[in-house]
Amino acid sequence: MFNFWELVRMEYRKLFQRKLVWVTAILLTAMTIFAGLSALLGDVYVNGEKVDTHANMLRTDSGYARRLSGELLDDSLLDKMQEAYGMVPEDAEIYTATREYQQYARPYSEIYNFVLRIAGNRWNTVSAGEMYDLRRAAVEQGWTELLLSEAEKEYLSEKEGQLKLPLTYRYDDGYSNYLSVLYMAALLMMLGVSVCVPQIFSEEYSRKTAPLIASSSFGKKPLYLAKAFTGLTFSLGLALLLAVAAAASVFSVYGTDGFSAALQLDYPMLSWRLTVGEAALLLFGVYLLSSLLFAAVAMVLSLVFRGSAPPMAILLGYLLLTGVFHIPDEYRILSQIWSYLPVNSANLTSALSQRLLQVGGSFFAGWQVICLLYPVTAAILLLAGYRKYRRLPS
Repeated sequence: MFNFWELVRMEYRKLFQRKLVWVTAILLTAMTIFAGLSALLGDVYVNGEKVDTHANMLRTDSGYARRLSGELLDDSLLDKMQEAYGMVPEDAEIYTATREYQQYARPYSEIYNFVLRIAGNRWNTVSAGEMYDLRRAAVEQGWTELLLSEAEKEYLSEKEGQLKLPLTYRYDDGYSNYLSVLYMAALLMMLGVSVCVPQIFSEEYSRKTAPLIASSSFGKKPLYLAKAFTGLTFSLGLALLLAVAAAASVFSVYGTDGFSAALQLDYPMLSWRLTVGEAALLLFGVYLLSSLLFAAVAMVLSLVFRGSAPPMAILLGYLLLTGVFHIPDEYRILSQIWSYLPVNSANLTSALSQRLLQVGGSFFAGWQVICLLYPVTAAILLLAGYRKYRRLPS
């Protein structure tokens, strides 16, 4: 039998002998770390005068938010917030610069922002019961705008009934910011895969070493398996590297407390009974699966074009397209399919979209579809890639 691991070792050695691979990995890691630490940078100016630093503001606001952790978002807490913000002069040009805001209102800014997102200009009079009624009305309006079927609405209504109200406020900035940075990490990971992975298969043709493979006693099959394994594991490794860099930078700034915070504190219009920590783990899994699918696509394209430049151009064009193109929700089927594609799926609102896939009497959320769709698609692509690789002339 051929020595599979020796072939893999040789493929990795060839891959890491390229300076472009090292430069890409280092640059993408640095960009991810910068994204996680960027909230600490810079100063705050009011009327041209420096009044604080972003780092100090973040520490202050985090301290206030942590003091509120564990309190129910009920009438008692809303009354305290409304009373505190009522002390801020209404005619203040910059209300956050007033002494009253800093002394009384700022400690409740997290509660104010949450209520504002649901109740709008009624933030100063709304009761807790009215706020949750407004939220439910907005959720149901969102179902209508997403063109959900009656069966989907009924299913999601059951999920709404499982939510524990009133919500308990918990400081969770670490996880909410990690969800945002992980989306950027997905973009950077796929950029790295686009640059590095196509070279795994294209090299033997660019260096004209393909005839040596055909003359070996084992032929092309063992080398294809080794190359495919290298491409998949390299992509997975790059994804893990960027995810760890994102976690280290974000949690060093915001802390790790808040895993058990209700998802609705950050995404009030979602109906899933999940904590923000569970949502982060879920999205992390989708992110890893997308790295494997993207690697499979990159390798098959490099086989089709027998080079690395065309696959790189196609994949980079796809990343650019997903960043600037959006399919409106009224095109239900196309929009839902678009949300399942890599990059888009790394956005929590896509992975946990209220649009469901119904199979018989069962309903599946976006992340559940992706967990089945990505591995199956990657396996089909790699099988097709082997058939193509076997027929390529030496």
